[in-house]
Amino acid sequence: MANKPVIALSTSFFHRKISDGYELMCKAAELGFEYVELGHTTAVAQAEGILRAAKEGVVKVASVHNFCPVPPFAAPPAPNLFSPAAKKRGESAQWARHTLNTLAFAASAGAKRMVMHSGEMNFWLFSPVEKISAAWGEIARFKAEREDLIALAKRRPEKDFSRRVSSLDAEFGGAIRRYESI
Repeated sequence: MANKPVIALSTSFFHRKISDGYELMCKAAELGFEYVELGHTTAVAQAEGILRAAKEGVVKVASVHNFCPVPPFAAPPAPNLFSPAAKKRGESAQWARHTLNTLAFAASAGAKRMVMHSGEMNFWLFSPVEKISAAWGEIARFKAEREDLIALAKRRPEKDFSRRVSSLDAEFGGAIRRYESI
């Protein structure tokens, strides 16, 4: 028997509307959701209430979006607060530290999945994103612009990708394997 898809309400929907974590989870249940994704808008102050609600079975946590909860020194939303692709070792170390915090929080909340950003591509003279956005309503043009972007990304120096891989390996080592049983 195939697994049925999980439909989860992103708690980012409640960003700036509900500050209490327990109340947030109850509201998701009241709206008819069995699952939530804890977003990168989740504040540290909400964590205790969220964990209590998850433990009580108010709703289940399907996934957690890095960084969750958002470090107290950052203003949410903060999905790109730190990057594993950073050239500076200190930033990639901070990315690892806060990603491990997110993994620990995910495990505490019963989440089986985590969403992470792995950095972004920067362009020197122009951003192809503007061309793709402008073509959004025209399917053929949009597909052509998207293919151009994919081709451009494939021509990027290998170091962009290898820096992400080496950062993940250096920062985590075997740490992620501890969470494989989540």
